Amino acid sequence: MEPRDMSNIPDGGGFIDTPGTYNVVIEDIKEGTTDNLTEFYVCILKDEQGRTIRDTYFITEKAAWREKLLMDACGLTEEQRKAYVPEMCLGKTIEITVTAQKDNPQYMQVSKVKQTGVTVTPPAPVKEDCPF
Repeated sequence: MEPRDMSNIPDGGGFIDTPGTYNVVIEDIKEGTTDNLTEFYVCILKDEQGRTIRDTYFITEKAAWREKLLMDACGLTEEQRKAYVPEMCLGKTIEITVTAQKDNPQYMQVSKVKQTGVTVTPPAPVKEDCPF
């Protein structure tokens, strides 16, 4: 392999690893199912520096209040809520409060979401020239 000049590589992001309040865009949503067949989706949130954090929403009656908070933060209308799918939140900017997990304070979690009037534009992804 040939040597490369790596001295001017911009910061590509990383993770939101400090408690605080952040404006983020919902960049991606991944759906899944737990081992006991509970459906869920994960919102990948990204700030203006390109740092990410994930927030998981379990699709259960008991946890539906969290989805309601997300719909409120995304500014979804009553009509949209009647046929809600998580992808309706893609590209929406929300304000999040990040706190340390009680049992694992080295890990951050999203503890609040709310609507914001700010638009977040994360840095464009670095195009990789790697074929695999």
